Amino acid sequence: RRAPHSSAQLHLLCLRHSTAQSYCTKELTSTALPQLRSSILRSSTLSPSVPSNLSTIAAPMTIFSMLLLFVAALTAEAALLKPMAAQASHVVRLKSSPAEVKSVPATVQGRSHSRCVVQMADATLIISAWDSYNRLLEAHPLATKSVTASILLAGADCAAQAIEKNADVDLARVARFAIFGLVLQAPWNHFYYLLLDGAIPPTPDPVTPTNLAKVAIDQFLQAPVFTAIIFVFLGALEGQNKQTIQNKLQADWWPTMQANWKLWIPATAVNIGLVPPPLRVLYINVVFFFWAIYLSTQANRKTESE
Repeated sequence: RRAPHSSAQLHLLCLRHSTAQSYCTKELTSTALPQLRSSILRSSTLSPSVPSNLSTIAAPMTIFSMLLLFVAALTAEAALLKPMAAQASHVVRLKSSPAEVKSVPATVQGRSHSRCVVQMADATLIISAWDSYNRLLEAHPLATKSVTASILLAGADCAAQAIEKNADVDLARVARFAIFGLVLQAPWNHFYYLLLDGAIPPTPDPVTPTNLAKVAIDQFLQAPVFTAIIFVFLGALEGQNKQTIQNKLQADWWPTMQANWKLWIPATAVNIGLVPPPLRVLYINVVFFFWAIYLSTQANRKTESE
């Protein structure tokens, strides 16, 4: 959607009013952004419209699960912000244009104008970074997803160690989770969703028997197997023997699966129903950041035998 004013008009208004910053903020937040956010869910190529029965998904969700809807919506918002980013770039160029600035009294060229231009320049940088990520995702999908997962899971383990109040950060443990994201978590989900969508194509409506079946396959067939693989993989990286890994599985696999379903059933419903296929692993990586904090504490918890 276009902003209420052209870039030149917005620039001159910012210069002519002493309350330029508040005006600029009001225009962008009270008019343009609400229109953008109202269109977010309509922007997905797979979900051109969201039916009124979407509440049937949200009803059983916890508060945290509702936040996941917002995360999914944000993945589509960048496409709608591109026109604003172009206008922001034009305004930044106007700052150094003598012909435009010369006609404005010098008394109104002050700190408020600079702040307005800086804020719009920041928006340009954010959209530019998002576009760069999408280009990398298109050119090198597996490598981009793997590096993203590695960084996020390393950060998740650091957060887990902070929650555990460890005196010193265990860098070897952080490295294990970074390797886990790089060589297992992202590649597994990349190929798994290619296989799932190839076998059962996506549907435009987020609430369909097909999508419900895909959620069931994901959570009751794929998730139990992948969770067991995670315990074995992390245990092997730590140098644990077969008996120790088996004891860990017997003690922690079932409690982990119970916690998994509380988070990942609604999260997977959002992922399959609303998130475009190229962004699904990114969405999983973001949610997995929080899940990895729990996994890290479970994987590093000592069993009674240990």
